[in-house]
Amino acid sequence: MVSASAHLQGAAGLYRVIEKADARARTIVIAAVVTLVLIGGVMLALGDSWRAALIAWILRDPARSRSRVVTVSIAVAAAVILPVAGAAIYLWRFGVRVVRDRRFPPFGAWLIVDTVILEGIEAHRRGRMLKGLAIALAVTSTLLAILFWRLIVLTTPAR
Repeated sequence: MVSASAHLQGAAGLYRVIEKADARARTIVIAAVVTLVLIGGVMLALGDSWRAALIAWILRDPARSRSRVVTVSIAVAAAVILPVAGAAIYLWRFGVRVVRDRRFPPFGAWLIVDTVILEGIEAHRRGRMLKGLAIALAVTSTLLAILFWRLIVLTTPAR
């Protein structure tokens, strides 16, 4: 997306380029956030009835209860781990683009607010910081996976 840009004189008389936000991108992001909040609110409101139905399903067949508990536990673990891993992947790829282009935000990024463009070493530092955050999130998701695995193993009764 091509955005308009303006110039701003900052400290020490240096000129900064400000890239204007894309109204269409802002609308899409706001609509996505509102949709996700509404879906989350509905899930929370229906949580008690879903929980009761889930417990009834698990206990319906005693011979299969253990495998059903494991299935539900894996689903909960995935719901926690996958968003963290997805954020790590996104930040890594975004950081790679910033380092490669030596520009933050990189060319083609959707801007939802007017943004001062960083170039050169400032952008390179920002890209490395994003990659570092991505590594931290990847380690976190790995540790969460280990934690959930141990919890499932320790809390699931033997056959």
